[in-house]
Order: sequence, then structure tokens, then C-alpha cells
Amino acid sequence: MQQLGLFEGIESRVPTLDVPHDAAMSGWASALDEPLTGQLALFGDRWVRLGRVRMAIAEARFDDARLELADVRNRFPADSFLVREAERTAGLAKRLADAMAATPHARAARILAVAKTLDDADGDPWRAARRTLLRRVAVELRAAEGDSGCLEGQPPG
Repeated sequence: MQQLGLFEGIESRVPTLDVPHDAAMSGWASALDEPLTGQLALFGDRWVRLGRVRMAIAEARFDDARLELADVRNRFPADSFLVREAERTAGLAKRLADAMAATPHARAARILAVAKTLDDADGDPWRAARRTLLRRVAVELRAAEGDSGCLEGQPPG
């Protein structure tokens, strides 16, 4: 991705967001590529907010993503992609909160159940969220049962 440079000979140190354009990413890619009227897409409020939503989802911070998506959705109520992602994120936020409220011995299994609802075919950021949740399962299982604990016949990690 090439960035617009204002000063020749000075490299930008700002990280860029590489958005893969595969079938699984078509919703996120189109949502990120649509500029606001009169603005470059890179500096558009929608682009910046969707970037924050993607990061929150990838880190399995579904409640943060839900709040941000609700705010963006209020500004763009006709966007079906935002509506669909907001509903999905709200459901996952509730399920993860319920899983985290479970007893320490049941918590790992409940988080695993949430992770299993995320398919690798869903693309990023959902693929990253699944990996994040699986790491959290290992941490919770170790905390509850130590290194000898097993969940569905598998040791932590």
C-alpha cells in the first residue's frame, strides 16, 4: 500500500492497515473502502472507527466493538453491513460475558463454546477473535486445573 507523501525523502512511520480482498472479507473491505463525501477514505471518520472495531473484535473485546458499532450504525443507519456486524457482535458480547461469569471450572468450556461459533471461513477479524478466545481457554483451564487439566481430551495450550 502506497501512502501519499507531503515531503519528499521523508518516509512515513505510520502503520498501514492491509485489508485482504478475499471472499470472506468482502463486507469489511467494502465498508472500509467507501469514502465519506468530500473526504479521502483514509481520513474518514467511518474508516477510523471501523478500524477500531476490527481491532476490538480481533482481541475478542466484543463489548467495546459493540459500543463502537452502535455509534457508527447511528450515523449510517442504512448500511446493512454495519447492522449485521452490530447484531453479531452484540450476541457474542453477551455470550462471552455469560461465559466469564461462570465458575472457574466451567469458564474454559463456555469460552470454548463461544470460540467454536467463529469459523475460519468468516475471515478477519473473526479468525483472529477465534484464536484470541482459544488462548483465553488455555489460560482459564490452566488457572482452574493446572497443567494436568483437560478439556474435550486436550491439555491447556
